[in-house]
Amino acid sequence: MYGHSDENLHSVLGNSEKGGDPLKLGLTECEARTRLERDGPNRLPDRDAHDTLQIVWYVLREPVFLLLLVSGFLYFLIGEFFDAFVLTIFVVLSAAISVIQQKRADRVLQKLRDLSAPRATVIRDQSERRLSAHELVRGDLIVLREGDRVPADAVILEANELQLDESLLTGESMPVLKRVSQDSEIGRIFLGSLIVRGYGYAQVIATGSSTEFGKIGRSISGLTVRSDKLTRDIRRLVTIFTIGAIGVSLVVGFAHFQWSEAPIPAALAGISAAMGLIPEEFAVVLTAFMAMGAWRLTRYGVLTRQGRAIEVLGSATVLCVDKTGTLTLNEMQVGAISIDGHSVVLPLECDPISAASFLRKAMMGCNSSSSDPTEKAIETLFRHYSQSGLTVSPLSLVKTYGLRPNFFAMTNIWRVSPDQGSIAVMKGAPEVVLRCCDLSESEHDRIMKTVNQMAAAGQRVLAIAVGDISATELPLDQSALRLTFCGLLGFTDALRPSVPKAVERCLGAGIRVVMITGDYPETAIAIARQAGLLDTGADPSECLITGPQLDALSAQMLSERISRVVVFARINPIQKLRIVQTLQQSGEVVGMTGDGVNDAPALKAADIGVAMGVRGTDVAREAASLVLIKEDFGAIVEAVARGRQIFDNLRKAVGFIISIHIPIAGLAVIPVLLGLPQLFYPVHIAFMEMIIDPAGSFIYESEPADPAVMKRPPRPRREFIFPMHLMIKSLIQGILVLGVTLGAYFLLRTFELSENNVRGVLFVGLVSAGLAIVAINMDSPLGRQGDNRKLNPAFLVITTASLAILGLIFSVPVMRDIFNFGAPPLPWFLGALGLGVFNFGLLLASKNIFNRGKYAR
Repeated sequence: MYGHSDENLHSVLGNSEKGGDPLKLGLTECEARTRLERDGPNRLPDRDAHDTLQIVWYVLREPVFLLLLVSGFLYFLIGEFFDAFVLTIFVVLSAAISVIQQKRADRVLQKLRDLSAPRATVIRDQSERRLSAHELVRGDLIVLREGDRVPADAVILEANELQLDESLLTGESMPVLKRVSQDSEIGRIFLGSLIVRGYGYAQVIATGSSTEFGKIGRSISGLTVRSDKLTRDIRRLVTIFTIGAIGVSLVVGFAHFQWSEAPIPAALAGISAAMGLIPEEFAVVLTAFMAMGAWRLTRYGVLTRQGRAIEVLGSATVLCVDKTGTLTLNEMQVGAISIDGHSVVLPLECDPISAASFLRKAMMGCNSSSSDPTEKAIETLFRHYSQSGLTVSPLSLVKTYGLRPNFFAMTNIWRVSPDQGSIAVMKGAPEVVLRCCDLSESEHDRIMKTVNQMAAAGQRVLAIAVGDISATELPLDQSALRLTFCGLLGFTDALRPSVPKAVERCLGAGIRVVMITGDYPETAIAIARQAGLLDTGADPSECLITGPQLDALSAQMLSERISRVVVFARINPIQKLRIVQTLQQSGEVVGMTGDGVNDAPALKAADIGVAMGVRGTDVAREAASLVLIKEDFGAIVEAVARGRQIFDNLRKAVGFIISIHIPIAGLAVIPVLLGLPQLFYPVHIAFMEMIIDPAGSFIYESEPADPAVMKRPPRPRREFIFPMHLMIKSLIQGILVLGVTLGAYFLLRTFELSENNVRGVLFVGLVSAGLAIVAINMDSPLGRQGDNRKLNPAFLVITTASLAILGLIFSVPVMRDIFNFGAPPLPWFLGALGLGVFNFGLLLASKNIFNRGKYAR
């Protein structure tokens, strides 16, 4: 069906054939670098990157650019070759700016893809390390663990109950058993397959385009993704304005033709009106905001895998978070030991021989290559006691029963020797382990009392049980084992210092925080109190639901209770999906964290799926919309704040674009309708567009967050990107500027100024008015009275550049001729700049009225 040649396999596995244990070899870093340079990164061709010619083609299809091209052609027809040339230059410059911005966005997104690339555990220089799958090379020795995606095609060197989902290649959803074999289907694994069970080792035989997945990559290159709500909202706005622009341009063109009887100038007048009204900057601004917004989130340790997550962040009403590693440090230490299930002692106060014997059994219940913090804590303490003189017999692992959603325990079967049978060691939740032990009711109650005592102290409690078993009569399920109880281990995992403040920020922002954990209820309650999720006197029975209780509740009963629940304990990953769906049915916008394979459905269903970047599985990261590089609850809260900031700033940019287009369009339309000479031509409007784009993209994108961004309730999820009250506010700002500029226009006509001088003064006034609109809507000392924050540097750069270009245009005769400007005396030029100051004062007064009224944000 698929596979690699034996010759290729033989060349790659040269290390193991030279002698020695291949699981202890691996490549050296030097050899890996050489192979990486030779073969290239382990990456499939990027189908999302934009070719330069493709970007230019998209740009030239935009309505405004088409209008510029038509205008240039019309100027050519009437013999105005210089004007035609200038418009062509503007088309080239505008296309170049769009190409640069798109390429910049592509570079940012590529960096994000590199950061969020699948991770691989590899053995190099005889030590295990975690790196990006892109760095893998042929011959690398990789570690296979449950929940990971296979990072490259490889041959299996060792396998323990290894089962893979190869449905991406075969279409068959049933897991496939893998083992060491010369058979190309059984003994080899392929890029993109999901490890659903077991663990093992494999050696890479193909990377990148040479893999089986790479060979069929072309078949998926044409897949398209449905646009997110932001994109649909922007398209809706552009469509509304474009329809209006077409209607106005027809009216203007007809009116101009009525009094001029010149069809081509009339067409140019109509085109000018359409260019002034069509806000094509929306698409540019949205692209810049999403790319740069996602990049800014990486500063807080958050990777954005789906652009829609940025929109949804500002609407989140509930955050469902795991306890271990998110609220806590995930740095487990053994805090208490109860060997007899009754007395609880500190780890270092135990009898050395007894402690070493008990910890040896606990070690036997751990995975052989585990990175689990609790198992590392057991190993650390065992090493402390291993010098006690305890005699240890050699053992070999026969079978492992893994953790199951309905059975919170795992069991290892060890063979002591061929003639002495085997030992079963179970480690897991006390209430589960005790079910497999032969205990009297009083013994069971006594042990559970100790468990509750340890859990109430905020400890995670695990029970250990052992028993002799015949290796030839192993049960199908570990729950059928009959074992002897050995003792309890209590683990401490300190709360992250940032959590209480982060929880307080969430509550102040109208966001509920719900803790979901597989831990013991008393332990979960203790941590919830420390985090500030629960008051000291809160009744746990009202705010806590356990996994068994959740299963017993009907959909209606859970819906009625879920608004009061703060802690879900003893929850398995599959139950997370029900929690998410119930919250969503209650009208909540849900964020959910997860790291395991079984967390994927809940992460996918949640409005904001948040996967763990370090300890999370590849399938969890693929299902999530955000990935935490820094696995800290504070990073999630910071992401929500930044999501709100990005959306606020995007609204400011959209509002600015709407406001500035009103005076531009008005000055292009009204004189023509009144039978006066045309004031602005396509060349002027094209120049204005080149100022609007960077102003909207760079100034507002770099605006700091509103200090009260986390002191207001979440934004309604279905709210339009630019609701009516903000639309009215922007329209009024644009109308005020239009009114002032038109007043100046009619006033100037009373003086003995040429049309070119009037045009020049009004153009300077319009540019300065545009800068006033930008400034008034910024969260800065200009837009907020009594604000001590510094002015946005991007605003200073754009303002300086705009004024410098205006000075160049009016001081160089050739430039004045291009724009049909006169050379107005210096007082008139300064007076035009004064229009900006007057407009700023007028806009500030109107803003204060809005902020006191029903239109306040």
